[in-house]
Amino acid sequence: MEEQEKQEEQLLFKTMIHFTDEGIVISAADLQSIEKDMRFVEFPNPHFEYGIIINRGIEQRQYVKRPDVELWYVKEKVRDQHFDNMLDTLKQEGIKVINIQ
Repeated sequence: MEEQEKQEEQLLFKTMIHFTDEGIVISAADLQSIEKDMRFVEFPNPHFEYGIIINRGIEQRQYVKRPDVELWYVKEKVRDQHFDNMLDTLKQEGIKVINIQ
């Protein structure tokens, strides 16, 4: 009886990824790709920004609701730390990542 009560209490089950610093939440099923990028910004003063792009160039479909999610940082080192943290966290949560060098 106790197990049935637990099942009734849990109405929804879906894995979400919360990028806490950026205030972005996406479904784990929407995660198709993660890549680093860099851009030159002219205003308010010229500088480079370093980014992480999630689902770059993927068409929005029924199962991919968030294409081209962009996270930008002023320092390359900060971007790289966030990128490494993302991969480490995904690995800890069961995503298998094959590293090729």
